[in-house]
Amino acid sequence: MTLFKKLERGLKEAIEYKEGNKKVAARVHEHKTIVFKPVTIMKPNQIKKLRLSLGLSQKEFANFLSVSHETVAKWEQGGNQPQGVALRLMDILANQGEDLIKELTSGCA
Repeated sequence: MTLFKKLERGLKEAIEYKEGNKKVAARVHEHKTIVFKPVTIMKPNQIKKLRLSLGLSQKEFANFLSVSHETVAKWEQGGNQPQGVALRLMDILANQGEDLIKELTSGCA
């Protein structure tokens, strides 16, 4: 269909609607809102306890979180606090850590 024909058809439908001869089909889109639970802020000793419970060095823990091992050391010493994705990942690790680590490291040398 040419552009002209599309415009012509659209104009005819608009006139029919205005004159009450045509009803417009309503389109309903349902949107689902997902609400995630808030992450738990971790204290320095909780971060270290989590890392040790998973059997990870600071460097291994840092690699998993995509941060430097210096950053992990600062978190554990209370110099900085984890934020954003790192904090969310630590929250996941605190709840499902051992299984997740096993899954991610299975088959690795």
